[in-house]
Amino acid sequence: MALQTLTPDLASSLGIDPSVKGAVITDVEPKSPADRAGLAPGDVVREVDRKPVASADDAAAALRAGAGGHLLRVTTPHGTRFVQVNPTS
Repeated sequence: MALQTLTPDLASSLGIDPSVKGAVITDVEPKSPADRAGLAPGDVVREVDRKPVASADDAAAALRAGAGGHLLRVTTPHGTRFVQVNPTS
């Protein structure tokens, strides 16, 4: 999964409130844990394991921490949801 820091302009172009902080997903590898969890380009990762992320670097560091799965809070123009990403699911 590739990430980019969400900027106000990028948020607006995605139909998301420009004040939202996080990391936008720019690419998801087919059959990867992120793909199996239903994540897609344009989704915005706002939290990893219930800890807010303000940038792509924050999100990447949080996803590297720990060996198990992660709970992501993801926002799209259609709303916010929680997604469990497991390395072997």
